[in-house]
Amino acid sequence: MLALMVSFVSALTLSEVSSDDFTYEGQVQNITISGDVAFSLTLPSNSFSVTPSSSGTDTSSTFNFTLNTLPTIFEVNTFTVTATAADDSTDTFDLTYAKTFCSKGARYDGNDDVSSNATLEVRIDNNGEGDDNTWQPLDNIEVKVKLKNDNDGVDLDNVIFEIGLYKTDSASNVIDDMQWISKDDEEVEVGDIDAGDSETYTFEFIVDPAEIDDSDYYLVVKAYPDGEESDTCIDYSSDFKTSDFGSTSKYTATISIDKENDKDKMVVVDTSSYPVAIEAFCGANVLFTPDVWNVGDTNFEDQIKVTLYNQELGLNIEDVILGDFDAGDSATASFSFTVPEDASAKTYVLIMEAFYDYDKDDDAYDRSSDDTFRANLVVSGNCGDISASAGSATVSAALESGGKAGENMVVRAVVTNTGTASATYAISAAGYSSWASSGTANPGTLTLNKGEVGTVQITLAVKDDASGNQGFNIEVVSGNQLVVTQPVTVSVEGKGGFSFLTGAAIKDNAYLWGIGLLNLILIVAIIIVAVRVMRK
Repeated sequence: MLALMVSFVSALTLSEVSSDDFTYEGQVQNITISGDVAFSLTLPSNSFSVTPSSSGTDTSSTFNFTLNTLPTIFEVNTFTVTATAADDSTDTFDLTYAKTFCSKGARYDGNDDVSSNATLEVRIDNNGEGDDNTWQPLDNIEVKVKLKNDNDGVDLDNVIFEIGLYKTDSASNVIDDMQWISKDDEEVEVGDIDAGDSETYTFEFIVDPAEIDDSDYYLVVKAYPDGEESDTCIDYSSDFKTSDFGSTSKYTATISIDKENDKDKMVVVDTSSYPVAIEAFCGANVLFTPDVWNVGDTNFEDQIKVTLYNQELGLNIEDVILGDFDAGDSATASFSFTVPEDASAKTYVLIMEAFYDYDKDDDAYDRSSDDTFRANLVVSGNCGDISASAGSATVSAALESGGKAGENMVVRAVVTNTGTASATYAISAAGYSSWASSGTANPGTLTLNKGEVGTVQITLAVKDDASGNQGFNIEVVSGNQLVVTQPVTVSVEGKGGFSFLTGAAIKDNAYLWGIGLLNLILIVAIIIVAVRVMRK
C-alpha cells in the first residue's frame, strides 16, 4: 500500500508510483516512477536497497527495490523515499513493509499475488464478559477461520490453520498459554481444499489470567499446505481492517485485554472449571473442587476464603486457602458433603462466594466478591429408604500405577459383598471432571456371592494441567440403587513426583498398604546385602 506525499509545490512532480506491501526479507518489487524532470532518489535507511544507483536519468524510470530487513514485531512501517530534481525541487512517496505471520509473506503457488487466488475470512466472538475486540480474563473466545481456494486450477493438500497472539511490543506468542477448549490448540490440519472449495474451523479457548497483562495484543491468522508454507501461505484478511478491531492493517486484529480494576470483582470462581451439572444420588458423598482466580491487577496477602451454601440441603461450608493470592494466581477450593438420604430427586443450586483482602489484625476479610457463583447439583435415584432387596457392599482402593499430569492413573478398587445373598454390582467413577478427562472401570460389573471379593481397575486420564490433591468417587450400584460411595483423594504431581491415596481409602485398605511397605523393606534389604557383597 502506497501513499503519495507531496512536500511542497515544485518543478518535480512524481506520478504512477505503485507497489504492494513488502512482507519478507529479500522481496524485490519493480517500481515505475514517472516525473516531469530527471531526478535522483534518496533512501533514509538500510532497510531497502535500490537499483540502478538510486537515480533516474529520464523522466520515467523503473527501479528494483529490495527489502533487506523486516521489523521483529508485528507492526506496519512506512519507508519514505525522496526524489530530488536538478533544480533541487523534491517530491516523496511511501513504501510500507510489515512483519506478517507467514514465514515468507503471503504467497500462492510460489507467487506474491494472492488476492485473486485465495481469501481468508476471520470472525472473532467473545462469549464472556468482554467484547469481541476487548477481552477480560476467563473470557471464552471463538475465532472462526475460513479459507476459500478461489483458484480454479490448483488444489491445496493437507491445509493447516494456525493463529497467534502477540503483545504489540513483543515477539513472543502467548496463544499456546491460553486454556484451550478446541481439540488441537492453536494449530489444526483441516484437510484438502480443492480448487473452488473452502474449509472452516473454529478455534476456542479461555483467556488465562496468569498469561496476560493490561495491554494491546495482535491476533494473527495464517493458512498453508502442510510443509509448503514458504511456497503457499495467506495471512491477511479484510475482516481485520475494520473499525471493530481498531486496526489499519489487514494482517492483524488489535485486541485490548483489560484486567479487572474493581477490587470487589477481582476474585472469582471459574464456572468453566466444573461440569454444567454435578450428578449425585441421595446419600452419596460429593467432592466438589472449583477453581478460583484473581482476575484483577492487585495482589492479596495471607489467605482467601470460599463458601458454599444451599439451604434445602443444609449446606453452609467454607474452604480457607492459605497463602498469598497475587494477580493472575489460581487455586482450587475443595468442598466435601453428603447428599441427605431424604433429599428430593431434583436439581439444587449451590451458591458460592469469595472473601479476600485478609486483615490479620482483626481476623477478617475486607473484601467479598460482588457476584455470587453457581453450580447445579442434580440429585436422582436412591432417594428415600434403600430397598431391602438391594445388595450391600464395602469398597477399598489402592493406587496401582500412574498419577503424573498428562498420563493415565490406575486405581484398584476391591469390592466385598457384605449382603446375605449373591448380588450384581455396577462400578463407576464420578466427580473427576475437573482434573481428569475420563474415568473407566474394567470390568464395569461384578457378580459376587455372599462374602466374596472382586477387583476392578479404574483408569483415569489425568489432564495436562492437573496438580495437587484431587478427588473422585467410586460408586457401586446394585438393583438400580446406590449401595455405597467411596471418596478417594489422590495427589497428582509432575514427572518424577509421587501420587498417593489418602482418607478413607487408606483406612479401609490397610492390609494392601502393609504389603506394599513389606515389599519396600525387602527391596532395601536386598540392596544392602548386594552392596556388602560388592565391597568384599
